[in-house]
Amino acid sequence: MTKAIQTMNNTSTSRTPINRRLDLIGWAVILLILIGTPLAVGLFRTPPEKGPIKDPSVLIMFLTYLSGIILFSLATWGGIAVGRVKSISDKSGLTGTGGNLVNLLSKFLGGLFIISGFVKLQDVVGFGIKLDDYWAVFQDAIPAFPAAFMRTLSVPLAGFVSVFEVVLAFALMTGYRMRITSLLLMLMLLFFTFLTGYSAITNTVTDCGCFGDALKLTPYQSFTKDIILVITCLPIYLLRKRIQPYYRAPIPLLATFGSFAIFAFISYYTYQHLPIFDFRGPYQAGQDLEYNSTNFDEEEGIIIAHDFYDFCGSCGQNGFEGPALYYVLYNVEKAPQEALDAALELERVLRTEAPGIKVCGGTNSRKQTRQYIKDNTSAAFCLDISDEKVLKTMVRSTPGFIFVMDGIVIKKWHYNDMPTVPELRELAGPQADQGPAPTLPEPEAAPPVPDSLATDSVTVDSVSGAVDSTANPTGA
Repeated sequence: MTKAIQTMNNTSTSRTPINRRLDLIGWAVILLILIGTPLAVGLFRTPPEKGPIKDPSVLIMFLTYLSGIILFSLATWGGIAVGRVKSISDKSGLTGTGGNLVNLLSKFLGGLFIISGFVKLQDVVGFGIKLDDYWAVFQDAIPAFPAAFMRTLSVPLAGFVSVFEVVLAFALMTGYRMRITSLLLMLMLLFFTFLTGYSAITNTVTDCGCFGDALKLTPYQSFTKDIILVITCLPIYLLRKRIQPYYRAPIPLLATFGSFAIFAFISYYTYQHLPIFDFRGPYQAGQDLEYNSTNFDEEEGIIIAHDFYDFCGSCGQNGFEGPALYYVLYNVEKAPQEALDAALELERVLRTEAPGIKVCGGTNSRKQTRQYIKDNTSAAFCLDISDEKVLKTMVRSTPGFIFVMDGIVIKKWHYNDMPTVPELRELAGPQADQGPAPTLPEPEAAPPVPDSLATDSVTVDSVSGAVDSTANPTGA
């Protein structure tokens, strides 16, 4: 009987209600930072007349949450030192002060994981590109590392890790199964610390991709951030057995698994369409590609869109005048064949129904695929060879589409939302019908071929530009 009473007393002590008022204030602060920061930045920021709009919202939220994590972690350690939280060896539970401090620490940590995870989960292709960089680095260090196989898993892994971050955030903020939650938290932080530490030491991956394209951190900044997080999260891990759910069942369960369902759906939806928020500055809707590809970024010291060039340059056209539809075709061999065929059919139809819209594209695909594209489009279709990363930066879809008007990016489409001819005509306006009439120069008489060169003539491949010295000058 005495033992049972003691057990009940311990349970009662371990489940001492936290300060509900403070808990609500914690939630309000987290939501205020998440929602209020972008609104305040948008209200007070003066966008430049030309060039990408540099939005500091994610940076401000990151620094705010990190400051809160450090503050409440230090307060928790101080509380342990003076006995206000109870020592780590005390199994009877947390005091009210200890519960409040751990609660606030978990709230701010959850807020940081929400912005980090959400930025990545709505752009898993971009995060997958960053994972590809890590696989290449590992293969350089360990030749036996299966980098080619891992690249096939990059996008699924990117989606899983990003959604996992957000789910972990809600588990922390509601106190759901803290023993397993705190363990997963430490394992994830240690894993990222290894990645960023290796990158910082070897100076191979220049951006960890922790916040996608929304916030660029150098390898040492990323490594320092992860070291701080590991140290500041130790109180949660060490006190895990005495941290009880802050809310009655089934709220923590519903919050954890509900967040998984919601954010997994968002991740899948944005992968099948396009990211909700486009953080790739030089190629966002409203950006002037002509300006971005010819002017310097004063902070970076390089051309703003240093990896972009005029798609239609090799065709003798100016892609920055009038309406143009850019086709983005990276790794087309892995794209659905029906999507590629529909894209090529759209180009052929546009030549007759909207001749004023120039259509051109870029691809990193092999020669056979480029030839297939050439064979299934009109002679006016301009196809240049482009770098894969440039194409993926422009739009996260293959085939993908970008409508540009006088050099200004108007709209982008995933191949699942392929634009229609009436939609493109509406965007182009009257210029959709103002295409130049095709004219062909008068053929000139071919100069006589010297006998000494009759068997040494060469031709240039119309797709790859390669010289073929085995071609027969007679055409036979």
